[in-house]
Amino acid sequence: MEDRNRLRTALRAAYERFLAAVDGFEPVVLETDPAVGSWSARDVAGHLADWTGETLDAVEHILGGPRPRGQPISHAQSYNAMRAAVRGIDPWPAAAADLAAAVERAQALIERLEPEQLRAIGPYPRGEIGSVERLLEGLIAHVDEHAAALADWRLRQLGPPPERQRGRERERAAREAAARRGKAWRTGSRSRGSGTSRGRGSGRSGSANRS
Repeated sequence: MEDRNRLRTALRAAYERFLAAVDGFEPVVLETDPAVGSWSARDVAGHLADWTGETLDAVEHILGGPRPRGQPISHAQSYNAMRAAVRGIDPWPAAAADLAAAVERAQALIERLEPEQLRAIGPYPRGEIGSVERLLEGLIAHVDEHAAALADWRLRQLGPPPERQRGRERERAAREAAARRGKAWRTGSRSRGSGTSRGRGSGRSGSANRS
């Protein structure tokens, strides 16, 4: 139960980060603007939907289902290029809906896994061998990685959020104020040191004259 909850929570958080990164953009921007390398946000959504599906098919195979057609995927780059070309005509809503459905399928599958099933060993989509739990952790990391890349793209497009910008401005003002205080202190220290030196010299001269 604990492992299932951890996986479901992590997947939900990664997907929510993806949604936050693309929120507010017009579909034409999400379909055409290079966001991650040459890929648009639409391409990234389709990519994640495809690999999530491949991953879940592999999980079901490990648990006794049929071997997924096309697995193992020996050339991931060729697979990615082929799938991107196929999805290149999809509108943003279609790609986004495919990803939402894939995430929903993943959440439902995780919910019904028993601890011994999470520990089950079998072939991954690209041919590696490992546990169901590690395979699902890799799926979540994949979504999170691309969500982070899209968040960087969003920042390039829109700049930092207002509260972050205000925070940066406050930090800059604090640094400048600290620099001014430091400069004033150094200037005052030199002035006080100079005055003390003159005073001490005058005292010594006076003593010499009195003697």
